[in-house]
Amino acid sequence: MAGRKRWRRFEDQVEALLRAYRYVIEGTQVGIEPVRTRQQGRKAWPGRKYITPRLDIIARHPLTRRRRYVECKRYETPVSSGLVDGFAYRLWLCGIPSKRGLLVVQPRLTAPALERARQYGMSVWHDATLERKLATADLLVPGPRSIVTVPYHSVRYLARLVT
Repeated sequence: MAGRKRWRRFEDQVEALLRAYRYVIEGTQVGIEPVRTRQQGRKAWPGRKYITPRLDIIARHPLTRRRRYVECKRYETPVSSGLVDGFAYRLWLCGIPSKRGLLVVQPRLTAPALERARQYGMSVWHDATLERKLATADLLVPGPRSIVTVPYHSVRYLARLVT
């Protein structure tokens, strides 16, 4: 049970991060009806078992209004390429382009997994990128003096605004 609470807490943190970047959260732990058949799945992905896809978070981008399908993974060791393939398979079953996938991983992906994610066209937040985004999200929240900042401002610029 403790492990389950830990990953759920991580998904809540990722959801808060997406909200800080003004994404509209459309659902969490969403089961999606596949558009591909079992036979199509066996032909295209011979080693994969046919499943009913479940996605961690579905969020809508604030500017483009496109949906992002988010997979959150928090492990003790670096994540292998099997996870990336599994996520791409679930997106494929639902007829979703893999470039709409966002993989949020802690601590990081292995080099082959990162390469595989790039081949699929997925966005990846992990390691230093994820920590930078988490730190930037703290700047997005209005502070005690009600200064709302945008993510690309430097710390020096923000210090000048506050003083």
